[in-house]
Amino acid sequence: MVEVDEDDALAPELAEIDEVLARTERLFDGREVAAPRKREQEVSVGELVIRDPDWDEGERIAEWLDLAKKVDRLPVTLAAALLWDAWEHLEPLQRQHWLGQVLVSDFLRSRGKIRSHLLAFAVGLREIPRERRRARDRTTRLIAFLDAM
Repeated sequence: MVEVDEDDALAPELAEIDEVLARTERLFDGREVAAPRKREQEVSVGELVIRDPDWDEGERIAEWLDLAKKVDRLPVTLAAALLWDAWEHLEPLQRQHWLGQVLVSDFLRSRGKIRSHLLAFAVGLREIPRERRRARDRTTRLIAFLDAM
């Protein structure tokens, strides 16, 4: 164990690391049994962590990736609009909604467009009325997305 001055600013963090190392050593030696971790599936309102146990991220991502293969033959801007729209409506990930923008940006880059096209697209979307961007009709949404470009 490392001796630390009481005035050291990192003393609490180092003490915590020492505790983790000691516990790990006890676990490896068999002197302590690790408690099984429970997967939390409830709604935590206090921290606003909401998880749906029936949410099938794998299936939703597979559906989005399948669409990405299909739109590869389309013009780049139309394909990007379709991918963006699909991400917005499929919602493949419960907690990482922002990842859709990164993936669409990477799609644009892979097709020879620069990433700033997506920035212009995102900024342009702010100018489009919400009713058009979130319309129930997919055609209206796609036209709004293309107008944003």
